Amino acid sequence: MSDNEIEDVSFLPGESLHRRAVYERGIIQRFRFVACTKAKIALGLVLVVLIIIIVALSATIANHQDTEKSSSEKVIENEKQQTTTLTPVSTPNYTATNGQPFPYHNIRLPHSVTPVSYKMYMHPNISESFFTGHVSIICDVNENTDFIVFHAKGLTIMTIKVSDNSVPTNLFGVVNWLEHEDNEQIYVRLMKYLPKGLKINMYIEYNGTLGTLLHGFYKSSYLSSSNEKRYIATTHFEPTHAREAFPSFDEPAMKATFEMTMIRDEQHFSLFNMPLKVSTKLDNGLYQDEFETSVKMSTYLVAFVVCDYKNVSETTKRKIQVRVFAPPDFIGSASYALEVAVKVIDYYEDYFGVKYPLPKQDLIAIPDFEAGAMENWGLITYRMADVLYDRDTASTHNKQNIAVVIAHELAHQWFGNLVTMDWWDDLWLNEGFASYVEYLGTDIVDHDWRMGDQFVTDALLRAAYLDSLANSHPISQPVSDPGQINELFDAISYSKGASIIRMLNNYIGEDVFKAGLVSYLNKYNYGNAQTQDLWSSLSEAASHAKLNTNVTRLMNTWTGQTGYPVVKVTRSRDKMTLTQSRFLLNTSPNAQNGTPSPYGYKWEIPFCYTTQTEPERPVKQLLTDVTATVDGILGDWVKGNCGMYGFYRVNYDPDTWRGIIRQLNQNHTVFSVPERAGLLDDAFMLARVGQLDYSVALDLSLYLVNEEDYVPWSSFLDSIAFLSDRLESKPVYSAFKAYLLKLMMNRLKTISEKDWLKFENISDLEKYLKAAII
Repeated sequence: MSDNEIEDVSFLPGESLHRRAVYERGIIQRFRFVACTKAKIALGLVLVVLIIIIVALSATIANHQDTEKSSSEKVIENEKQQTTTLTPVSTPNYTATNGQPFPYHNIRLPHSVTPVSYKMYMHPNISESFFTGHVSIICDVNENTDFIVFHAKGLTIMTIKVSDNSVPTNLFGVVNWLEHEDNEQIYVRLMKYLPKGLKINMYIEYNGTLGTLLHGFYKSSYLSSSNEKRYIATTHFEPTHAREAFPSFDEPAMKATFEMTMIRDEQHFSLFNMPLKVSTKLDNGLYQDEFETSVKMSTYLVAFVVCDYKNVSETTKRKIQVRVFAPPDFIGSASYALEVAVKVIDYYEDYFGVKYPLPKQDLIAIPDFEAGAMENWGLITYRMADVLYDRDTASTHNKQNIAVVIAHELAHQWFGNLVTMDWWDDLWLNEGFASYVEYLGTDIVDHDWRMGDQFVTDALLRAAYLDSLANSHPISQPVSDPGQINELFDAISYSKGASIIRMLNNYIGEDVFKAGLVSYLNKYNYGNAQTQDLWSSLSEAASHAKLNTNVTRLMNTWTGQTGYPVVKVTRSRDKMTLTQSRFLLNTSPNAQNGTPSPYGYKWEIPFCYTTQTEPERPVKQLLTDVTATVDGILGDWVKGNCGMYGFYRVNYDPDTWRGIIRQLNQNHTVFSVPERAGLLDDAFMLARVGQLDYSVALDLSLYLVNEEDYVPWSSFLDSIAFLSDRLESKPVYSAFKAYLLKLMMNRLKTISEKDWLKFENISDLEKYLKAAII
């Protein structure tokens, strides 16, 4: 991957949000041929040889650094050509599809008429690829009005009737209805005004195409063991595709209850968010499935499937039915997902202090599915690879990934479904929380994965790289057009969102954090919330616990501006000075003076540090100004960002870096696994932007000769890839390869001595390390 490609990869939506994304070329792939000759290399690793190599390497890098920096800055300068905000929206032409003027001029729906309940009837013809339907929407009239606006896209509407819900014969005549294609809206003009306070019934008949675009109501297929192609009908509505399946008020705050009646043939069955109430055979040989009424929820969470699958079933401690559906030939691979889902639901009920509100939870494998998974309430849809686990053929990483994806989607049943963001500009409330909590849920499934440690490399450092690009964006940002919403599904909403929540949890403490979450979930259940509502709930919990922390003020600096800080630690005798500034990969003046921030690119930083004299006593210090001083700092070193809980980098004065390096060489376990991973990433990223000499980063990496843990190695291999790309065509590259191989010698020796046939005796992280090294 070229330098230009590296800098252009900023956000990877969809399935990459549930698995480790590779933003830079993997260095080990280029050394695979060398690693295979490890038996010919002397196993005795002499530190002096490494130091000599480092000296030579550092000198050569220094000679090339100005040239490389100039080249890199030219590449990063291309970021200016990328949008630093959402894709601009053109002014709509307010002309209806029939050529008449479209009277309503707002992409958001009016609140004069809002839905209370939907009663839906669907009849998909899978073989002919179309569906017919009708829906009765009970609505509240909140203002006197003579028009109604709702959403529909790609549907042919045959009939619209509006009546008084309590007096069905009292009809409000429809003058006409108009469609605006770009805004995906239907405008219904009435003969007379609807009075405020009235409940109306809007009845709509329509039909649509059962397409293959992987959103809306669409058709999918799979091959049976006899090589027969079988078809199913399924849905995917997030963010704005419910309107493609049924006329609706398709905004997240317009919650309602839903009833479903589905017509199907005998060889299929149907699924909905809620349990089946009754199934009736009709005179024409078809079946009519009627389902229980749903809880109040957003349209994007509605789901229904017509298929011929099999299922496995289990119940939770509270007797919630959990089922996993898959094509008949794949049902043997569904038991692991079932086991994970039951464990995680039980855990989340306890952790959140709020019971799962539905009587069942289905998980279903979809052959053609654009996203990794979708958290439809009570009927979660998955890519087949993200829910089906073949114990005989699948990898360990695949097993972990399935657990992570399941834990993520189940977290949404509380964060996103029970409490939903008011509008898409707060999407991170859904995705950031689910991306944090997924690690907690997965850790319950298998503690040996040490998901808390893996969070650092898979989420925090990943987000830190992307958020240091000039074309990043704030976690919360205004969005209006449906076309812009998909752009918000990126690693900033997911991984940075998760990282700052984890940081806050650590700062105010688990008990206070959970108390705030319980308050938030109970206060806004079955409703909608904004970012400030969450901060208010957590602030109240902090206040009740007598913590002097204004959570709202603190966290606004992390959600309301792009990027994050680097804290420079400078020591003079027993005094430590902390100085914060924005960390950017592009150090050019244009990047530094880019998009203005309402907080002036100053953060309230929950800084934490330990010292050599008290390495096990973390000290918390809220850094609210650009600089702060701390007295009484003793010992050879001070280490910032305890446990790598903070979403910031730390740089040190030369003497402190030397002290940290000495400590790593003497006993690296004084620093935790996440801290060691963070030190490596910080050092190489700081060197990359010229804030630290590469010799310091390379010296620090020498301790890896004794590092046995996968997580720091993963961090190092990701970090060193950038340097490898810069040196690959240079004469110094041979010295660089020698340096890497010397670092890896102990690990290669250990790997060669293990009996890998006895897989049950080897931890999963050891397997990950082997895969990374070799």
